[in-house]
Amino acid sequence: MIAFNTKNYKIYNQIINTFLSKTIFINDILNEKLLKIFFPEHLYYEQYDRCKNAFLDLYKWSKDNKFYGLEEIHNIGLYYFLAWLEEFEFMDKEEFIEEFFNKKLQAKIDKIVDIEYENEMQEFYKDFIKEEFYDINAYYDILFEDLDFTFLDELQNMREVGITELEDRLRIDIDYFFDLLPMDIQNKYPTKHITLDREILEVVNILRKKVQYGSLNKLFWNKEQRINKEEIRYLIDNILATHFYNMEVEITWVSNCTDNSVYFEFNKRRDDKSKVLLKLYDVKAKYIKKGFKDVLINESHNYSSAFYLFLCFTDYEYNLIKKYIRNNIYTKEYVSYLNVYIMDLRKRKTASNL
Repeated sequence: MIAFNTKNYKIYNQIINTFLSKTIFINDILNEKLLKIFFPEHLYYEQYDRCKNAFLDLYKWSKDNKFYGLEEIHNIGLYYFLAWLEEFEFMDKEEFIEEFFNKKLQAKIDKIVDIEYENEMQEFYKDFIKEEFYDINAYYDILFEDLDFTFLDELQNMREVGITELEDRLRIDIDYFFDLLPMDIQNKYPTKHITLDREILEVVNILRKKVQYGSLNKLFWNKEQRINKEEIRYLIDNILATHFYNMEVEITWVSNCTDNSVYFEFNKRRDDKSKVLLKLYDVKAKYIKKGFKDVLINESHNYSSAFYLFLCFTDYEYNLIKKYIRNNIYTKEYVSYLNVYIMDLRKRKTASNL
């Protein structure tokens, strides 16, 4: 069962399976000659097995009782498959319905509409809603969360000449589609990140993992004393330099200290106007109070992305920032658009001290 974002996902799975079984699957065997129609040329030739498996998945999942989520390659294949079918629908609607919607399937659709709109006041909606099941053009809004992948070629071509306005305006993260790009483009980015935002997010994740699962937290201590901000700055500068050197990524940055933080501003090229901020904060009650969230939000507007790490050396600091984030940033009613993380640097008990 494909987890389409609609309460009528069961009937849509049945419809999709019917479409597939009556067109490109004959006796459960995929007609591979048709695959070229449903994928960009570079995907078909460079990642043929993924394209083939995408349709095998769609066929199997649409008749399975277990839920499955679609990856972007499934979405691409399904979208262009539906677009191909839409041409047949356009040529002869009645014949299309007769071919793909037998009486049993039509009866299920009628039942769904009757149950959903049983109120007499809603009677006039029925024909409109029923028509959506027979209109492939309506499927794009119902079955897909977004259609960002349809802009992929255009976005990449524009990015190659240094233009990202469309990407920014549509708020599309091109890194999300990295494995769908032509291989010659993928090979240019050894870290598999095109945007600076993703490069720095990778650094943030590495820092957090090394603290949580490794021994990086020990370097923030000098015996029983936490290291000072200049020492933190020096430590992170060295980690960044090593990481970007090993990844063969050309990124420049400046770092500095304030009364309550150490911050790093990144550029991918010296002439690049977009900047990313990484800021490591001390957790102090005089700063972590009402209005602090607005300070972070206002500051983040000066960057393409901003990442905030809160350094916790004691139980008090850890509990203070955890409570603040829960009550002010990620609440039940409101999720602030901030990249906020806790760095738990508290001394850990060794096995011999437990």
